[in-house]
Parts: sequence; C-alpha cells; structure tokens
Amino acid sequence: PTTTDTIFLSLTNTRIAPYRLEIDPSMLADLSLKAYLADNFLHSMVPLSLKDTTVVNFSITNDAASRVADRFMIVFNAAKPIGDPKGNFIAVAVVKNIDNTNNITWSYNNENNIAQYSIERSKDGLVFMGIGNKNAANVHASPSYSFQDLFSKNETVFYRIKATSLTGEIQYSNVVKMMESNTKPVCSIQPNPVENKTIHISFENLTGDYNLKLVAKKGGIVYSTQISVPSTHEVKNISVGNGVAAGIYDLILHDKTGKTFVQKIFIQ
Repeated sequence: PTTTDTIFLSLTNTRIAPYRLEIDPSMLADLSLKAYLADNFLHSMVPLSLKDTTVVNFSITNDAASRVADRFMIVFNAAKPIGDPKGNFIAVAVVKNIDNTNNITWSYNNENNIAQYSIERSKDGLVFMGIGNKNAANVHASPSYSFQDLFSKNETVFYRIKATSLTGEIQYSNVVKMMESNTKPVCSIQPNPVENKTIHISFENLTGDYNLKLVAKKGGIVYSTQISVPSTHEVKNISVGNGVAAGIYDLILHDKTGKTFVQKIFIQ
C-alpha cells in the first residue's frame, strides 16, 4: 500500500452480537506508513499497528447502520498521529463536575480553516467514539471551547478532540484521562424540607467560589448570593430570611469553571 490507499472491508451475514476484528499486518511490516481502521458507524478512527496484531472489539446492534457491509475500511496516512506534533491543540483538559459529569476544554493555536471539532470518548484509551460536535469559530486566534459529557459513571475514561478542516483534513489532540475516584465530590442539603428559612449545605471534596440561586417553579429568582468553600469538608448555613415564601424551589450552585449543582428543596 501507498500513502493514498484504502482497503475496503466487506462484512456480511452478521447478527446482533459482539464481534472482534484481529488485524495482522505481518505482511506489511517495515512500511513507513500510518494505518487507521475507520468505523463509519461510530465515526471513529482507530490507530493500527504495522508491527503487531491490533484487536478491535465492536458490536452489531438493532441499528441497521451498525451492520452495513462497508462499515469498516483501513486507510493509510489519513490523519496526523495522535499527540499533535505541531502543537496546534493547547490546554486540552478534563474536570469532573459536581453532578459527576465531565467537562472537556480545549484551545486551538492560531485557528484557521477548521470546520468542526468532534469530542471523542474511550474506556481504554484506544477505541474512541464520538459523543458530540462543536462548530469552529474559524478565526486567526486561539479560541477556547468546552463540552459537557453527560456520562456520569464514576469510572476512568479518556477523551480526545478531532479537528476537521474545511478541506476534510483530520487532526487529533493528545488524549486526556479522567481517573475514577473513590472520593466522590458531594454537595448535599440536610434537612430537606428546610427549617427556619436556613439552608444547610454540606460540601465534601469540593472547594471554590459558588454563585447560589433559589429559583421558583415559574422561573423567577427569589434569592441569590455568593459563597466560598475553602476546604474539602465544609458546611454552609444560608439564611434566606422571611422574604422567601414557603414552597418548592430549585437550588442552583455553579462556579466559574462551569460546575453546576441543582437540587429541589422545600422551604417550610
């Protein structure tokens, strides 16, 4: 194969079940190429070794697109290697939100000719699947982007950003990792219903400055304030006063990084 070749795989007579591809490149050894397995169903590009066998697990599901014959193909030198050697991606990071979802942020150096960014997630750091897209500002600057992954299981996951240019060229960021934590961040309100117009908020493994709002059922803000949480074990007592009537409200906490906590409370 040359740098412009594609091997089209024909996969037929499959059933709804898990499958495995074992791609053995031994007859292609010592080629100075980069190979990728393109999955047209998951919209992913899995790097393939040209020295050792690569194992790729996949599933045929109820979705008809998962069992089309031309779902897979092997492409050579179709994307720049993961790790972004030119350094176009900067400040790629992931943080866990209060509600256990993950927030992915990134910037692109001197952005130009970029059509779209795709956010991809992986459980093993090898096989990635797309979970969302962001349109590029496409300016001669270094704009910043963020994306909230609603996947809220407390387990280790990996992320990367795929940039697609206006001409179809694909480039990947480095891979970032969000570790499973045994000390989950917790923000709780006790007691609830709230007594004596005082809200007791317990913060565990959370620090920072937060904006607090009480929102009525019809959407109006009836109370707001700012609170600071300097330590990982903190209790804040918020007296809302007699100006807040008894009833059901949404208590919303958020900080400057985008972490947001929402809980329904009843004030007696």
